Amino acid sequence: MTSSQRGIITTNNDTKPFYAPFNISSMSNTYDSLRIQLELQEWPNVYLFKFIVPNNNEAIAKVSSLFDESADLTMHPSSKGTYMSVSAKELMMDVDSIISKYNSASEIEGLVAL
Repeated sequence: MTSSQRGIITTNNDTKPFYAPFNISSMSNTYDSLRIQLELQEWPNVYLFKFIVPNNNEAIAKVSSLFDESADLTMHPSSKGTYMSVSAKELMMDVDSIISKYNSASEIEGLVAL
């Protein structure tokens, strides 16, 4: 593995490296880093999901439908009203259920997960 594959990027004159704390070769699974962080927690636990979606009924309905009725959903429009910030606190049983929810959310057009 070369230094650039480990996330080390050198400057043009190769004197001082810039370090980015990620492993480019392991980025094939988008949620690897998240999984590692979540596995440090005890489950079940309440997890906070944050998304930004286009401010239209379809996108808002789709993101809302990802969560159970027991979830605490909060929505705030952007300053220009173009987007809607959606936060959801939900009791999650394990890390896999969180990753599964992010996978489902990724299918919603225009959604950004934070």
